[in-house]
Amino acid sequence: MDIQYQKYFNDNYITIGQAFKIVLTWIVYIFLGILLLSMVCGVKIYTVVGWSMQPTIDYKSIVFVVDDKKTYDIDDIISFKFAGSVNTHRIIDIEYNSDNTIKHYVTKGDNPNLDSQEYIIPSRVLGRVIPIDPNKNLYLTIPYIGNAILFLQEHMGALIVTIIAGYVAFYMTPRRKDYERYNVEG
Repeated sequence: MDIQYQKYFNDNYITIGQAFKIVLTWIVYIFLGILLLSMVCGVKIYTVVGWSMQPTIDYKSIVFVVDDKKTYDIDDIISFKFAGSVNTHRIIDIEYNSDNTIKHYVTKGDNPNLDSQEYIIPSRVLGRVIPIDPNKNLYLTIPYIGNAILFLQEHMGALIVTIIAGYVAFYMTPRRKDYERYNVEG
């Protein structure tokens, strides 16, 4: 005789609360996966907050950047420190010193309607956006998730996430009263 537990649940539909829990759980898993990728693989994550890389990288997407400590080539998309923030642009030219060392990278966004050309010295480069298929302009990005990251950077966003995490921790753990104990003849 086996003892099993069965949750009270109607198999034909789920409630709004259950749907909320499922969606919230997947959001937590996605953020934990991104955080794990960042910590284990040394990948940095930045939010694109401008339109200069449209259509290659959408506004408020996150980009995954790896610093492989090499020189970068023309057509690489790099993230760099510029004017107190982090920008992401494509290298369109490289200018060299007389001793054949890199003087600076000339970068520009992909949006033809914006003049966003910058001259970046190599020490300001944070890394290269991870390419999936550069020939087809495919890079490792997640569109629109930057909205959530920017929201979390604000104090109110952090407070709301803390409240939601408490809700998930308290209400998503199974309770003994939620289950019915029954015997199964085996």
